[in-house]
Amino acid sequence: HITGGAEAETFQPMNANFGLFPPLPTDDLPKKQRPRGRDRKQLLSKRALEDLNSWISVSKEAAE
Repeated sequence: HITGGAEAETFQPMNANFGLFPPLPTDDLPKKQRPRGRDRKQLLSKRALEDLNSWISVSKEAAE
């Protein structure tokens, strides 16, 4: 649990959980052609970085 009184000495970081990411749009692909395993995780990571960069640029514009 993340608590307000957590101490730096006892902090335990969480590994990435790809189950928390929105699914990739693969409905139009045949089941055997859908990305799996490492390929799926790389695509999810790439999309997340693109979304983050987009969010950062919008946030910068809003701050100006």
